[in-house]
Amino acid sequence: MKSSLITTAITLFGLTAFGANAGVINTFGPTNATNAATCSNTATTLTGVYISDFDISDDDSADGQSGDNLLENGPYTASDCIGLYKGNNEGNGKPKNNIGELGDGFLNGGKFKHKGKNYSFDELPFITESDLQDLDNDGSATDPGWIHLANFSTNGSGSYSHIQPNKASGTNIADLLRIDLDCTNNKSCIWSLKTDIDIIDNVQDILGEATFDQLAIVIKASNRFAVYDFNFKDIFATEYVNGNGFFDPLFPENAFGTPFTLTGTLASTDFLNKKGKVQGISHITFLARDPAAVSIPEPSTILIFSVSLFGLAIRKLKK
Repeated sequence: MKSSLITTAITLFGLTAFGANAGVINTFGPTNATNAATCSNTATTLTGVYISDFDISDDDSADGQSGDNLLENGPYTASDCIGLYKGNNEGNGKPKNNIGELGDGFLNGGKFKHKGKNYSFDELPFITESDLQDLDNDGSATDPGWIHLANFSTNGSGSYSHIQPNKASGTNIADLLRIDLDCTNNKSCIWSLKTDIDIIDNVQDILGEATFDQLAIVIKASNRFAVYDFNFKDIFATEYVNGNGFFDPLFPENAFGTPFTLTGTLASTDFLNKKGKVQGISHITFLARDPAAVSIPEPSTILIFSVSLFGLAIRKLKK
């Protein structure tokens, strides 16, 4: 991370490491801010991964989907979820440096608010101790690596984030990627996340080599929120194991350096009032995790994942 946000190698062997996420719990620290309800992985889905033909600088660009859906064994529900929690994850949770440092952002162990009080997770969601990084080079790996992409409300307003906004090397995420939402109401949406066709070169010039290996979608409805995580190590490993040749580790160039468009759905079906009625969504937040770089022993034993979740621009919500 830090100067490294574009390409990380992900080994497809030793698949037991891609199993259930350790360290995920549904309680807070001194005060419990959760209710009895829990989230369901089925509330969000990943329906497609396509090679992108999207030019973010061209208003008349193609729709971002070139060729067939690369997911031959999907769609996929969320790999994991946590919630429901009372509070506002964006309270004190929006990061400042936004490079994944410990304490900078609520998924990185930072604070969020409920009724004026600060809360944080007892343990870091969706990752294990082996996923932690040493961003300040002090010899201790403590940083979770979650990057805040954007958040928006269902009234059509939104904001996107910057990486290291106060430094000359800071990057406006909105210049690199766009999310479109098609919501028939405020309870369910079809989403797409499309990367610019030049994102690989542009981001490598600015930030070096790394990539995001997880995408988290936070849904807030009423006075509660839940977080839904898509682990691309799991998803792409599953594709390969089930015969998807595109992700064959013998041909890493198929996925390496390729801008993608992702499509999926989200819904507030987990958020029920006392009468059992589904509550409307008020805010949605997108985050992605930048993993620690790993060495590449040999191309024949590695799948390079370049989904390029590096930026975000928000279009007005389609009613």
